[in-house]
Order: sequence, then C-alpha cells, then structure tokens
Amino acid sequence: MRVLEGIAGRRPTPLEEAYQVFRLERQGNLVAPRTLEFYDRRVGELIAWLHSEAPTVERVEDVGVNHLRAFRAFMTERRRPDGQPLQAATLHASHRAIHTFLAWAELDGYGVDGPMLRLPPPRRPHKEATVFHVDRKSVV
Repeated sequence: MRVLEGIAGRRPTPLEEAYQVFRLERQGNLVAPRTLEFYDRRVGELIAWLHSEAPTVERVEDVGVNHLRAFRAFMTERRRPDGQPLQAATLHASHRAIHTFLAWAELDGYGVDGPMLRLPPPRRPHKEATVFHVDRKSVV
C-alpha cells in the first residue's frame, strides 16, 4: 500500500516505509479517515521536502532537528493558492502531525533525534472573538 504521492514507480525509502507502518497502525486504531488524510498531507509534505532538499536523508535516523527547522522555515514562506501566506494554524497543525509521527517512531524503536521532539510548536496568535450586536429596535 502506497499512501504517499510521488513514490509510485520507485522503491520507497526506509523513512517512507516507516510512515506507512505508522499510518497502518493509526488505521488499525480506528482513527477517522480525515485524520489519516491529515497525516498523509502534513507528514507527506515533510517527506517530499526532504526528498528534494536533503536527498541523502532516507531513514528516520537521518532526520535531524536542523532539517525540521529548515522545513518549518520553508513552510512559513509557502503561499496558498490565493497568494496569501499559510496561516499560523496550518503551520501549527503541520508541527503537530510531524511530532506525532516522530513520537511514534521513537516509541517503535527508530532512532529519533531527541531535540526534534522538544522543538516547540509555532506560535499561534489568539484571534479575537467575533462579537455580534443585535439592535432591539429592528427585532420584530
């Protein structure tokens, strides 16, 4: 089963195979299909970025905290289809998905660079609540 885009027609790397095992475990734990799609997208972005920017990184053990820092910087520069930068919530969600995968990998016995698991998530500014005002004069 190949869940990551771009690996069709070539042998998956050990990192991609580790992600596939992670996904199968999550699927077996009955997480929602949308959650699986969330992991596919967010962890898949990291794996695709590593494939293009750090092609020698092929195993979980090869991923270092500086790779993750560079990927996060890359994500802050990405643009949505409308030209706007990605929202802080999107960057935070990406961090959350990658952290979940790496925490699983460490528990499953893969050599995970410890500082990656302690890297704080991107800051999310608190949005002010939308306040609606009802004019009693216009209510019938």
